[in-house]
Amino acid sequence: MSETPIRIKDEGNGTWYEDPKNLIETKYSQYGNNLLIQPYVEEVVKRIRQELLEDEEMAKVMKKNPQMFTVNAAWRTKPNQAEKFKEALVEAKKDLDAEYEEAKKKGVKIKNPKTGKEEDVQPPTKEAIKKRAKQFVAEISSHHTGATLDWYLGFPIKRQYIPSYLKSKAYKKIKPLLQKYKMAPYALEPWHWECSSLCKKNIEDILAKEKLQDVMSETETNDDDASDFEKESMRGYPHDYGYQTRVNHFSSLGDSLVALGENPLPIQEEVSIDDIEFDMTGQKSSETEDICTIGAMQQILLEQKIKEENLALSRRNKMLVGIGIAAISATILGVWLYNKKKNQS
Repeated sequence: MSETPIRIKDEGNGTWYEDPKNLIETKYSQYGNNLLIQPYVEEVVKRIRQELLEDEEMAKVMKKNPQMFTVNAAWRTKPNQAEKFKEALVEAKKDLDAEYEEAKKKGVKIKNPKTGKEEDVQPPTKEAIKKRAKQFVAEISSHHTGATLDWYLGFPIKRQYIPSYLKSKAYKKIKPLLQKYKMAPYALEPWHWECSSLCKKNIEDILAKEKLQDVMSETETNDDDASDFEKESMRGYPHDYGYQTRVNHFSSLGDSLVALGENPLPIQEEVSIDDIEFDMTGQKSSETEDICTIGAMQQILLEQKIKEENLALSRRNKMLVGIGIAAISATILGVWLYNKKKNQS
């Protein structure tokens, strides 16, 4: 996969119409409007806003104007997009008519591609108007996917404000963050950004890595809180090592369990973060095991087996002692009975 984000319409699957049941209502909409969004895009928005709040200057801006860096538009219905396109057609005709009148006033001539002769400029055709409108509003939009956002950065979402957007501090602050999270821009609209496949994979990898770190931290915390017996039984267990070393170590634990007669969980020797399945939608995940918990489970199984072995050994020793005492008692009784019988004789 290319490391350069591209727009959704340019990817293999192109634009699709997302079922609103798969979307969630964003917490970061402008004026609290009910806007639907992909769950993984909501996570990106949350993190970008958190980083902006850590910037002292932007935090002041957001406090002064709570609508700054909010989502102006996200998922759109087909009728809503059709209405937007009609508005774009009106704007396009207005712009082209103005350009035509200006050219006509200046006496501009254009070359006829068919005849090769220079002619007066002509009024804009329907095709020209539609072509101009499509530069700003698509008939089939990436907004249908729920993965596209229009950001509010202090100016109306209108073409005449594009220079203001590009010159603003807000845009200069948010742009590198949008790039950091692999969102794809639309050059003609600085407010329009899309979370295409690279962006989606990036945020899922971040979440999977954090999940893995949480599991590791929890495991190490449990190790620190272990009883003296548990610590003694796990003596020599390496707590301070990297992710890959830890996975390989758990592989050796799996071998130990086999030797003890257990059937351990499957272990992958070589694991990368790309192999970890992570479901952002809350729907059923892939059948692939989430390896994040395997190491902790292997450790628990081994500790449990060691406890069982020690308990069994203790019981066996007690039983042997009991048998020994019984044997000695029987011998003493036998000798006493023998001597008693002999004396009576």
